[in-house]
Amino acid sequence: MIVWNVNKLAVALRNKELSEWKKTQYYIATLFLQMLIAAISNYFFSWGGNISAVVATVIGILLSYFCIVGVYQSCQKHEELSVLEALIVLGFPVSIKLQLFYWGAYLVMLWGYQASMISAEDFTLVFLLLMPVYIVMFFLLINHAINQALE
Repeated sequence: MIVWNVNKLAVALRNKELSEWKKTQYYIATLFLQMLIAAISNYFFSWGGNISAVVATVIGILLSYFCIVGVYQSCQKHEELSVLEALIVLGFPVSIKLQLFYWGAYLVMLWGYQASMISAEDFTLVFLLLMPVYIVMFFLLINHAINQALE
C-alpha cells in the first residue's frame, strides 16, 4: 500500500494497477483516519454545542462541495481517472500528510497559547480556522496529483 507518494499512486490509478479490493482498502483507511481525527478533536476540545465549531463545520461542508466539484472537473478533462477512484485512493496518503500538518500546527499554537496566555476561547477559535485550511489543502493536493499523473 502506497501511503505517502500521492503522484506515484495517481499514476498507478491511471495505469489501472490497483484491484477493486486495494481501492476498497484505501477507502476504509481514509474513512478511519478522518473519523479518528474528528473523534480526537472533539474529545480534546469539547466542541459540541460551540457556535464556532458549528460555523467552521458549515464552512467545511461548503468548501468540500466546491473542492469535490473541482476534482470532478479535473477528472472529466482527462477521462482516464474516475473521480471516486481519485478521491478514495489518493485521499489516504493526502490525509496522512495533512494530519502531520494539522497536529504540528496544533503543537505550535499550543506553545504560542501557553507563551502568550491568550484566552481559551481565542485559542479554540484560531484552531477551528485550521479546518477550512485542511479541507482546501486535502482537495488541492489530490487535484495536483491528478494533473501531474495525467500530463
